[in-house]
Formats: sequence, structure tokens, C-alpha cells
Amino acid sequence: RRVHGFFMRSSDLLSLPNVNVDAAYTFTIEMEDNLKAQQMVFPYVCFQAALLYTSSAGQRCIRVHTAAMPIVNEPSEVYRAVDAPALAAVLARLACERAEESSFD
Repeated sequence: RRVHGFFMRSSDLLSLPNVNVDAAYTFTIEMEDNLKAQQMVFPYVCFQAALLYTSSAGQRCIRVHTAAMPIVNEPSEVYRAVDAPALAAVLARLACERAEESSFD
């Protein structure tokens, strides 16, 4: 997996040297399991990310972000909720990465 300007400590740990309030980060995810069985028990899939940082006063802090998204049967239901400008930016970056990796020979 390609990461710009950061250090991947492991498959689930990313080291960010400097984070400011205007920064935004995106992650791509892949579905590995069929969620039909889970949908009957709990109709949501949960995502969680934690940011461990040191404040400007030297205090160590943890900020946890959690999102629960409903499991849907129709992809169009997901597409309606997409942040179009953010998705366009991510797709443009991925296209640039793919263009850099391919040869024109």
C-alpha cells in the first residue's frame, strides 16, 4: 500500500509526523466478508480510528473517531450519501498513482 509522506509501522499503524487542524486523511477499505448474516443481528458496520498525539503543551492525548454506517442492499443507497468533492479528490490521487506506476512502452 502506498502512503504519502508517512511511515507505516505495521498494517494497521500509521505514523504521522505533523498533523494540523486543516489536514484531512482518507482511507480505502475493502469488504472481505458477506454482511448478510450480520445484518440480521446488527444492521450497521462500524469503523474506528484513534489518533495518539502530543499537544502543543506537551500533553499526550488520544482522539477516537467512530462511525456506524447502515448495511444496505442497494449500492445506490451508498452512492447517495457520498461526499462527491472528497471522492473526486481521492479518485484523482489514485489515478495519478496508477499513472506513475505504469509504463507507456
